[in-house]
Amino acid sequence: MKLKSMVSLFQRYSSHANGRKLHIFKIEWLSILVLFILMRLVISGVAATKTWNESVSPPTWIHSSQWSAFEETASDSSVMARIFLNGWFRWDTGYFVSIALYGYSPADDSSSFMPLYPFLIRLIYLITNWNALFISLIISNLMCIVGLILFYEVAFLELGTHLAAWDATLYFAAFPSAFFLFAGYSESLFLVFLLSMWLLLRRGYLLWAAFMASLAALVRLQGVAVLLPLAWQSLVYISHVNGLTPKEEFSAILHYIFSRKGQNILNFSKLVQILGIVSLPLFAILLYNFGLEAGGLTTVFGAYSNRLSTVTLPWIAVAEFVYRLFTVKLFPADIVDLIVLFVFVGLSIIGISKIRPALTLFSLGVLVMVFSRSSPKGIIQGFMRFALTTFPMFLVMAKLDLKRPIKNLVLFLFLITQMFLEFLFINWIWVA
Repeated sequence: MKLKSMVSLFQRYSSHANGRKLHIFKIEWLSILVLFILMRLVISGVAATKTWNESVSPPTWIHSSQWSAFEETASDSSVMARIFLNGWFRWDTGYFVSIALYGYSPADDSSSFMPLYPFLIRLIYLITNWNALFISLIISNLMCIVGLILFYEVAFLELGTHLAAWDATLYFAAFPSAFFLFAGYSESLFLVFLLSMWLLLRRGYLLWAAFMASLAALVRLQGVAVLLPLAWQSLVYISHVNGLTPKEEFSAILHYIFSRKGQNILNFSKLVQILGIVSLPLFAILLYNFGLEAGGLTTVFGAYSNRLSTVTLPWIAVAEFVYRLFTVKLFPADIVDLIVLFVFVGLSIIGISKIRPALTLFSLGVLVMVFSRSSPKGIIQGFMRFALTTFPMFLVMAKLDLKRPIKNLVLFLFLITQMFLEFLFINWIWVA
């Protein structure tokens, strides 16, 4: 695989549906840039309602390394700093910034945060000596622009029309937890690698897709959920199953696996290739864990359990979820999480007949990940962040082809909820 194959791929996807000459830039991307600017203004305006006339300090219970990071990056009392910078030192951002500045610490279980995002912050910090919090926001916002463009391209590829792709992009940008794409969080970087993986998979660049999946896994542990779509789409490419409906593709792949002809084609070398492709993201995570252990730190799974929850079997987590549903006091974020969960499950079921099986498998993998943890607090902690980067959900929404008044109502409710959740987030109230 040569690097020019990746360039060629994105050049192909920038062509118009009527087969005209390929272009690096598409006029539709200008609409994406306008959408980003509008969302950035709205999000900055909501944040400014809290920070323009006062400095907001972190809670006293945060770890000392995060306090040090706050004092170094978010203690400027000037009006501009309060409005555009300090207000974004919240929750996980404190971990990312402190990791970038001081490294991982065994005292705060920071090793539960995957390394690639803070590594990029650290790298730019060493080169420029800029404020690390500012760097985290720059990375997230630049990746947000790229992610929105890639999302639009994926939506156009899967849905077939620019109108449907634009509808899916609007649903995604207005989604209640989408403000995390603009914050000092790793969602936007993860999204770029995830969507790049899917575009590469769809063109048959399997090794490059596995590489992108590995990078995604080093940004967010949610990247483990790409193993199923990686394996399935690799089978689709090897078996030359193209142009089929989701049901036909599913049947064709099963027939290919169990038929004598398919077994003859699916020889040992092909199986080794698929196994290597699927194993690459897991290898990246194992390598990270090995580095943590070599440095005397808790592994990512151990730190994750210490901070948020313990790893458990999915059916046990489902039983605990049902029990907590009727016994735990619900906060606003819990209610939003529950609504998102039920909508997510519903759309995933509908998507079985509307989108490619590999995309449905990705949604299923995310659900398995979410219900493989037992959370001591809340109902289904932070699910709206998992749903945000599970892009097939928004493709299914666009596939429903709702009437324009209903679409506008959904977008309005999404935006109002997003602004409300962002306001809670800026006020140091847990959202996701």
